[in-house]
Amino acid sequence: MSDSAKTATSLEPYEQTARGPVLYLLAGALVWLLVGLALTCLASLKLHAPGCLPFAWAATGRLQAAANNVLLLGAAAQGGLGIALWLLAHLGKTPLASWGAAVLGTAIWNLALTAGVPALLLGGSTGISGLELPGSLGLIILAGYLLVGANGVAAIATCKRGGYVPAQWFILGAVLWFAWIYGTSLVTTVFFPGRGVLTALSAGWFTQGSFWLFLAPLALAALYHYLPELTGNPLRSPELAPLAFWSLALFGGWTAAAGLVGGPLPAWVITVSVAAGVLLAIPVLLAAVNLLSPFGLGSTAGRFAQLSLLAFLFGGLGKALTSLRCANQLLHFTRFEVAQNELLLLGFVLGAVFAAAYALVPKLVGRRLPNCALANAHLALSALGLVIAVAAYGIGGWKQGWALNFTTTDLLSINADLKPLLRLHTAGLAVFLLGQVAFAANIVLLAASFVLPVGRTLVTEVITGSAPAPAK
Repeated sequence: MSDSAKTATSLEPYEQTARGPVLYLLAGALVWLLVGLALTCLASLKLHAPGCLPFAWAATGRLQAAANNVLLLGAAAQGGLGIALWLLAHLGKTPLASWGAAVLGTAIWNLALTAGVPALLLGGSTGISGLELPGSLGLIILAGYLLVGANGVAAIATCKRGGYVPAQWFILGAVLWFAWIYGTSLVTTVFFPGRGVLTALSAGWFTQGSFWLFLAPLALAALYHYLPELTGNPLRSPELAPLAFWSLALFGGWTAAAGLVGGPLPAWVITVSVAAGVLLAIPVLLAAVNLLSPFGLGSTAGRFAQLSLLAFLFGGLGKALTSLRCANQLLHFTRFEVAQNELLLLGFVLGAVFAAAYALVPKLVGRRLPNCALANAHLALSALGLVIAVAAYGIGGWKQGWALNFTTTDLLSINADLKPLLRLHTAGLAVFLLGQVAFAANIVLLAASFVLPVGRTLVTEVITGSAPAPAK
């Protein structure tokens, strides 16, 4: 049965405090997702059709930098935090300490990111991968995040439930780790940059840490809560959940230099990062053992959760394998790395957010999603677009790496050979974006189901001159 056919249930008093902030965060995430994917499609298009949009603001580098920041700090981060705040209130049976602070923090965050997109498109980038936003806007985003995250920490501290469940561990770790990662990265790369390769190492610390210690724990929290609930299959080995959490915490923070193999860094730094990258296979496999279930069963939310877990399994194991020096030498600086990142961000993280949103939004608004066909189209187009985009860049990356390392083919010829796959990648992203438009249309219809009855009543009152009956 589709989620849109389920009856929405009433909220407990402590859940009511999370309703406004969660809906605000999820709405912001949806808007930023559409913007980020549109920018990503344009950046991909420019790789094989550089003559289109011949404007300075539409340069590939500017588009890609804006898209990466919007997808990370807007879509994935806000969507994950929205689900996290709900889970903390729901599981801990405790109200948010200050829902007003969470709403204010989200508003500050969105305003700063709104100013950051044109700044990046107009050439205001710092030039540091992952931290391209101007430092002042980064600090504002961090301040907004802290207002939101403080509610999460307070909810854990005042939890009224005896003991904690895996979802709460992952959320608490993610909330604390990201404040540390983003704050220290801004200081060491933007405001007080280190000399030489230290800036690159700090940027790698942010890029790797923001995924493995922030986005991945938030997505795993959603999967650990919703997958057993949606599919009807309990955790196979609950005792493995703490091991998955601590192994992710231990190895996720040591992968900063995994992408700098061959760079002028001490050998032990590179070796530790390579080893940590390979050992990330441990939390990936532990999550898969605990959560994998027969695919294709259950609701739209359940299928999105299963898709997310499969993306985490293949993407995580792929990251572990390509951390090895031999694979890194072949695939570094190729399209293959982009394919892995898209699989993990669009498939794993956003897939988990979609799964939770389909299960949660009808409950928050007290009304079912209006269109089952749009929900099915969202799932089908997202899965199809993701497979096309990842496969195109995955194959293209292998061809690119092989040609660069084992043939004498010149770079222009290699790029010419990749053009069909670059076009296919753009087509896959466009299909994925179309799926998100279907989801947005369903949400707009849901919002209209609230607004239209009120509008009709007001119009009727204006035309007839009648006033509503006084409440008894």
